[in-house]
Amino acid sequence: MNFDYDDLSNLRHYNETWKLLNAEHAPLILAFLQQAFISRGVSVAPESELCQILENVIFTATNGSSTFTNEPTAYLTEWSSDSKRWLRRTYKSGSDEPFYDITPASQKAIEFINSLHTYSFVGTESRFRSIIDLLRQITMGTVAEPSDVIRDLELQISVLTQRLENAKRGQIDRLSEIEVLDRFQQFEQLARMLVSDFRSVEYNLRDLDKGIRQKIAMWSGSKGELLQSVLENSDGIENSQQGRSVSAFSFLLLNPN
Repeated sequence: MNFDYDDLSNLRHYNETWKLLNAEHAPLILAFLQQAFISRGVSVAPESELCQILENVIFTATNGSSTFTNEPTAYLTEWSSDSKRWLRRTYKSGSDEPFYDITPASQKAIEFINSLHTYSFVGTESRFRSIIDLLRQITMGTVAEPSDVIRDLELQISVLTQRLENAKRGQIDRLSEIEVLDRFQQFEQLARMLVSDFRSVEYNLRDLDKGIRQKIAMWSGSKGELLQSVLENSDGIENSQQGRSVSAFSFLLLNPN
């Protein structure tokens, strides 16, 4: 992605992730988000639970001093305001207690902080294999001629046949300790990115749902025209790049094979 000075200036003033990283209490906010959501693998939590976690984070950070004077509820309300949007505040049916979940902007900020850590080992072999495999998939799925596809499949069959014969003889290629570490590190990073991506997808769909609800509330035409408009909007979502990607993921996830 290319960007220039104006792009960066706009991001600095309006992007919620940048605002979080530049916030006065950014270390407190990020430490809280990490402990409250990421470390526990939680996406939504009640206010009372989050207040307790935030109190513990503040106490640990300040050794009991009065650096942060506001009540935890005040911080949660501020961080979920329209000007911040680092948390999303909702209410569940039948409950008067607010619930909060972490927003994509906050998730991106945490991913950025994770990327700043220096690792004693940085794997490259598995990443290079992934790049080669992705390029092969793109080539075979777009510009390759039938003869190229046949040759590629025959090569795969040959490799698999040799591996099968070796396995029958008890000869199995085992990953070395470095190769395992390399692959697990890549898996861990991709898994975090996938969670972050799905949080963004969830918020995009919520925004679309909110737009449809607002349209229904303000509709002045006939019910038939409204229904047609909603169905066309739904078809547009399903046929969009995002919709097709989610559908492909769902098909892969639910495939019995």
